[in-house]
Amino acid sequence: EQLEKLMDLQERWEKKEARKAFFKSMAQFQKLKPIVKKDKNADYGQGKAKYKWASLDSIQKAIDPVISDLGLSYTFETIEDVKLTIICKVTHELGHSEQTHLSAPNDNTGGKNPIQALGSTNSYLRRYTLSNAFGISADEDNDGQTALKPPLPSINEKDIKVLKGKLISVTNRAELTKLYNSNSQYKISKEVGKLFTNRGIELES
Repeated sequence: EQLEKLMDLQERWEKKEARKAFFKSMAQFQKLKPIVKKDKNADYGQGKAKYKWASLDSIQKAIDPVISDLGLSYTFETIEDVKLTIICKVTHELGHSEQTHLSAPNDNTGGKNPIQALGSTNSYLRRYTLSNAFGISADEDNDGQTALKPPLPSINEKDIKVLKGKLISVTNRAELTKLYNSNSQYKISKEVGKLFTNRGIELES
């Protein structure tokens, strides 16, 4: 019985040390994190967005040498159901692991056959789960997309008066938040922002 207790204590100590080592290596990775090359281009034509993005191969080539020196590795698990789920599991050499997962339907765009659609989604989810697991910013360059978005319309005086009336009837923070979100289609001015802030203070007092 004493031996079992000692073995249990030893096992718990080893798990604790493995967890500490895992997060220490992950912290070191953030300091050594390489720049991931955006090696792919997307161009939707006709004045639509153009941007670059990093392929799964590019991400792996950048991070694999670094994480190997830190005692880290990763594996992917695939679950096929109504949607495809990819689980990226990062493991330290001492045994502790953490995982992240994403799900998505098959990518049937562009006239892909079923196998191609599955492969496209598989690659997409592996790229994103791997990036998420290691905190890598290798996503699309959205500058083009942002530039193409029309500016939000400014809220006019008539709507401000309506808002003031609604604010008076708000009785709790949840209603206040809902009212603010329901007006997110406007470019909210500082004046309107103060109205919400002041009402929030009144509700708290």
